[in-house]
Amino acid sequence: MGFSINETLLKKWIQNDIEDTNTEILIKYWIQFKDYLGKGINACSRLVKVSVDYEYNNKLYKKSFIIKVPKECRNYSFLANLGIYSKESLMYGKILPQITKLLNFSVSPKHYDTIKSEILVFEDLVKLDYTISHQSLMNFKQCAVVFETLGKFHAASYKLLEDNPELISEIPDQTEIMFTKIEHNIKVFYPAFEDILKKEGFSEDSINKFRKYENEILKKSIYYTGGRSLNFKVLNHGNIQSDNIFLKYDEDEIKESKFVDYQTCHWFSPLTELIYFATFSMEFDVFKNNLEELIGIYLRTLNDTLERLGCSIRYTKKELDDDLESLKLYRIYAFIWTAFFNMRRITNNFKWAEFVLNSKDVEIIREHDLFKRIFSLFKYYERNGVFY
Repeated sequence: MGFSINETLLKKWIQNDIEDTNTEILIKYWIQFKDYLGKGINACSRLVKVSVDYEYNNKLYKKSFIIKVPKECRNYSFLANLGIYSKESLMYGKILPQITKLLNFSVSPKHYDTIKSEILVFEDLVKLDYTISHQSLMNFKQCAVVFETLGKFHAASYKLLEDNPELISEIPDQTEIMFTKIEHNIKVFYPAFEDILKKEGFSEDSINKFRKYENEILKKSIYYTGGRSLNFKVLNHGNIQSDNIFLKYDEDEIKESKFVDYQTCHWFSPLTELIYFATFSMEFDVFKNNLEELIGIYLRTLNDTLERLGCSIRYTKKELDDDLESLKLYRIYAFIWTAFFNMRRITNNFKWAEFVLNSKDVEIIREHDLFKRIFSLFKYYERNGVFY
């Protein structure tokens, strides 16, 4: 999808951050950097950075913007039908500003209006001293800040839905469309992963036990609850992992976190968000030793924020544990997706239509730190009954 930058647009975005709208802005120089992030980091969109030097009140300033443009690829129609571009546009244009107002702080970068709704423009968080660690696992302090931010985001989304029930239809559940892609991913994942498990020395019994989930997920749904009703539903970010989280530090302390990439947001249990993040982005020792403590931080933040916003509902630990039992198949899917994504990332194979590993790929994956964590998770799930 084409999109051209010009001085009129740049002035409009800069003006958005200036109180005195009567003083003229003079663009001195600007440059556009294409493909701001590398291959495989953003599968659905292309990120462009624009840096601007401008004059205002006889002083020179610098500013940069991040522009997110849908990729022109063979999956575009599928992705558009899935609603990822329209969802994210709705989130930044309508939902997130309301959440910011409720919380009195923003969980996302500032958004600037464009002519085309599917093209998004944000402030450059890196220039505001935020950091992002692609392909990194998060320690306890980082996870605690993320869980606090999630608690506030989820509580504010519940309040929004309580006040505006029509929001549930504005961000529709399109898991049936998404399931066609999930089905393909699982079918190509299993043979490759089983080969890796065999090479790593896992028993045939362990591999056979894990194999049954292929049919379970394909027959049911990653959101299958065994017919049980969930106790609490909120707006999920949908892809909450370290690649989509910016952190701001004050020396060694983390001041706050912000989330990007709301393309797969949906209404569901907050537990799917916590499970996904923990499986995908936590250091294994944090996952093993501190997950209960982090869930406690999340629950306290969620319920404190619900109370502050005037909501009568509270999400109890008993309800959370019941929902966790209902979502045990989702826990396994989160593991499958984490393993599959890391297999692709380690081998730099992002051809989603096909996935074949040669013997060299298998050895590279087995020796990679990200996948050593996958093996540790597999053993942990076996010992603790997650693989039921």
